[in-house]
Amino acid sequence: MQTLASHLGAILTSLRAVIAAVAHRERVHAAALVLAWGHIGRAARRFECLFLRWCNGTLPKPRGPRATPRAARVRATTPRLPRAHGWMFYLDSEIRTCGSQFNHFLATHPDLPAFLAAAPQAGRILRPLCRLLLITPPPLLALPGEAARKPPPLRAPPLRAPRLRAPRPPPPVPQPTPAPRPSPRYVPDVFSRT
Repeated sequence: MQTLASHLGAILTSLRAVIAAVAHRERVHAAALVLAWGHIGRAARRFECLFLRWCNGTLPKPRGPRATPRAARVRATTPRLPRAHGWMFYLDSEIRTCGSQFNHFLATHPDLPAFLAAAPQAGRILRPLCRLLLITPPPLLALPGEAARKPPPLRAPPLRAPRLRAPRPPPPVPQPTPAPRPSPRYVPDVFSRT
């Protein structure tokens, strides 16, 4: 029987394999895909550690809301993942297949509701994966006060796969031009004897 963490780990491992193949094939998107590959690997490890702590009964208590506002962060100069909602979804059909498996996992795994109720910090791991794969997070993953908010509108993806052009129609076949006719005003008299 697959546990919750091993089931998610298998989905994310296959997603990472597809990402590696797409990054090798489409060098234009390789930098962003390498970042996503590492992000997904870290997310799988974090989820597995959190799940093991839940199984052992050693979960840390979830933090409450901050009493003071967060200080302004200095922007890091390291490369970051694209922010567009579902940017990876449009790159390859195999990525969409893995996204469909992840969506099915979120919707049907019997242990997930109990785990998310006990460890709401798992939502911080799963929500970014939903965003990458153009999945609307289920209500289990909603933040407090987020239920009334609408999902972000779909925008055109920033990274587009090359478009295939339709073949051009063949050039028209030239019609043979008829031989020029003699002018009707002048008719040579070929049969007369002179």
